[in-house]
Amino acid sequence: MKLTLFALTAALAFGQEFEVATIKPAAPINAAAIQAGKLNIGQRITGNQVDIGYMSLRALTVMAYEVKPHQVTAPDWADEQRYDIHALMPEGTDPKQIPAMLRALLKERFKLEVAKTTKDLEVFSMEVAKDGHKMQPSPEQPATPVAEPAKPVAGERNLEIAGQQLRVNQEAVAGGGMNLNIAGSAAGNQKMSVTPDGRMHLEIERMTMPQFADTLTTFLDLPVVDHTNLAGSFQVAVDMTMADLLRVSSKVMGASAMAGAQAALAGRGGQLDPGTDIIGAVQKLGLRLNKQKSPVDMIVIESASRTPSEN
Repeated sequence: MKLTLFALTAALAFGQEFEVATIKPAAPINAAAIQAGKLNIGQRITGNQVDIGYMSLRALTVMAYEVKPHQVTAPDWADEQRYDIHALMPEGTDPKQIPAMLRALLKERFKLEVAKTTKDLEVFSMEVAKDGHKMQPSPEQPATPVAEPAKPVAGERNLEIAGQQLRVNQEAVAGGGMNLNIAGSAAGNQKMSVTPDGRMHLEIERMTMPQFADTLTTFLDLPVVDHTNLAGSFQVAVDMTMADLLRVSSKVMGASAMAGAQAALAGRGGQLDPGTDIIGAVQKLGLRLNKQKSPVDMIVIESASRTPSEN
């Protein structure tokens, strides 16, 4: 009887589906949408409504199976084609069930078929250097969250990304540089200064080491795994080049972002430095990245339709 009840409960949980879902090709990202604060990227939950914006099939698979991006093997088109999804959950649904509902949606509408396997992958193991790390703990968060203003104050604009309401203040610097302050993100306050030659200094107020490892993975060719054993969150500061930032853009927005930036720079007679400062920036924090082989659980997309079935 226990086995039967367990199997029935599991089947009911796995069978949970969205009441209705609309899937459309995502419109290209443009400067006007960014300026207007209407950059629809990532997941946003409002009541029983789920909005997923500008995500590839690979990214949707990552979300559905609750894995890291490097754990999904997919055809090239599954990185480039982007989709917007608007779905309704049954009333009273726990948001924790969204991945299961998304798995059902991908299987039904994209005919997604996956296989699970384990592979030995080369990764960067992030560890504390022999002399110890040089990061400062994050300041304590206030007991009561500070209410965000409904409208941006002078010099600021509001920007919503993945359900986060961000306040962005951009200030031009003599000679062609720029200072950028971002408030309202889960990572706390962020500051970025950009020199006229495109070199950047980024300060992040609140970041755990697993989060930092995930962030570094977007900059590097190999996944980064946190082996620091450091608990809590820290203030992190890194230096990077424009090439570093564009590599992240190419992963978030598609390879065309890098190609477009290179073309625009070439049109102005410039050249994109292919170098990276990220590994050096990590070392300055008292951390190190060591290459090693590690068994990794993988999701392999065996087949899928590029065009989802009709809404």
